[in-house]
Amino acid sequence: MKWQLQRDRQRFTYGRHFSDAARFVISVAVVIGSALLVDPDAVGSLERDIFHFVNDLPDVLFPAVWVVMQLGNLVAVPFMAGAALATRLVRMALDISVAGVAAYVGAGIVKQIFERARPHQLLASVIVRGEPASGLGFVSGHAAVAAALATAAHPYLGPRGRRIVWILAFLVMASRVYVGAHLPLDVVGGAGLGYGIGALMHLVLGCPEGHPMPYPVRRIRRRSSATEEPV
Repeated sequence: MKWQLQRDRQRFTYGRHFSDAARFVISVAVVIGSALLVDPDAVGSLERDIFHFVNDLPDVLFPAVWVVMQLGNLVAVPFMAGAALATRLVRMALDISVAGVAAYVGAGIVKQIFERARPHQLLASVIVRGEPASGLGFVSGHAAVAAALATAAHPYLGPRGRRIVWILAFLVMASRVYVGAHLPLDVVGGAGLGYGIGALMHLVLGCPEGHPMPYPVRRIRRRSSATEEPV
């Protein structure tokens, strides 16, 4: 374990940033703003139109959407953490685990506060794909977990990796509307919650600065330095 932690220190330097505090404040505003717009017993016309636009997309998309949607499942947390450990990023695995579990628990708490029903209980002509979602709707736990995982992983990745994780997080959020499990404000609130949890974690524990150096490049540079003769 000490050897792995040493690998982490060689790849990154850690610090705390004011930007994470700003991100946390913004995420809190998003959660509160979406909560204020939510009516537990009704759906506004704009939210209804957006829901039907996504929910009415062709059924042929469902198999691919279902696979992507699992990245917002709690099971995705140990899977992603294991992937980080496989690349010797112990700290990244810890951040992913903490953020993912906290987002899942936090979403459950928020659900109990607002008690909003699921789309098929509030709207007519809802297409429910797969098993009908049970329980309460606001906020989306899948959206919260996906946003938390993306936020936790973000500082450890290069530009391409960051784009990929955020695209996948967005697709997870859209998938919950597509399968008829959540309304758009449920997803927005969940995304804000997960983003805020990730930002708060980085603010408290610190996060990597700059971009990681690919491991093979670091190894080659260390070997080159070791074989250089002193002048």
